[in-house]
Amino acid sequence: MSMSMTRPASPYVQPPEGDLLRGRGSASLGRRQELGPAPAFPLVGITLPAATRPAWRASRCASSRAALGARRSARRSTDPARSHHSDLGETCLTAVVHVHPTAANCCRNLDYAQGVAPGSMEYGTDTTRAIMGVAFSGDAARFPDIRFIWSHAGGTVPFLAGRIEGASNNAKDRLPNGFIAEIRKFYYDLAGASNRGAVASVLELVKPSQILFGTDFPPGGTSAEYVKALSEMKLFSVADLRAIDRDNAIRLLPRLGRQS
Repeated sequence: MSMSMTRPASPYVQPPEGDLLRGRGSASLGRRQELGPAPAFPLVGITLPAATRPAWRASRCASSRAALGARRSARRSTDPARSHHSDLGETCLTAVVHVHPTAANCCRNLDYAQGVAPGSMEYGTDTTRAIMGVAFSGDAARFPDIRFIWSHAGGTVPFLAGRIEGASNNAKDRLPNGFIAEIRKFYYDLAGASNRGAVASVLELVKPSQILFGTDFPPGGTSAEYVKALSEMKLFSVADLRAIDRDNAIRLLPRLGRQS
């Protein structure tokens, strides 16, 4: 599995610089695995251009157990010329892909909101751009067995799903079943989203079986704080909370269960 890194992260650079950054990131992830027992799954860090090269695909996806994660930003998510979602799909048709956002180049300087860091708003907005890129490129429909996990309860997608659905009428060749039908297949973590508004909205799209635990620690609060907040919402049953805490992740990555 590839861990999706935001900051510090490997920027959108071509080889050989991208290979150097990817190699350093993967080495760091490899050292992390050595701290415990046998790893539950391989950890790989990638830059998106690397995923387009046949040699990389052959070496990194020898089996269907591989899982690729990719960092997305506004242009990379929506520009057909940079539609690396297709490359990921052709690499591992049954992959688990975790996508973490960043701040798009257009929107890093929030001069109109002094003291507000990009992560307060842009990470959620960038998640929305990425989801729209995967859906409107046609890749969500083209690769239905890829399990996408979106951070931060899907960003603003749950709030805007109805408006975006209207736009999908102009993309019937790529979204024959519409936008909402595709995003109902995805998984969503609750990092940075342990509030009733975000959780209630994502529950309008998916069942608790497609929601995963997340914290954004350290800036986003501790695990204990998240557990307490989710319980106090009264939106989940005891069984739902156990699934979110553990069981849903094990269903996606069964080897995690064998490590416990």
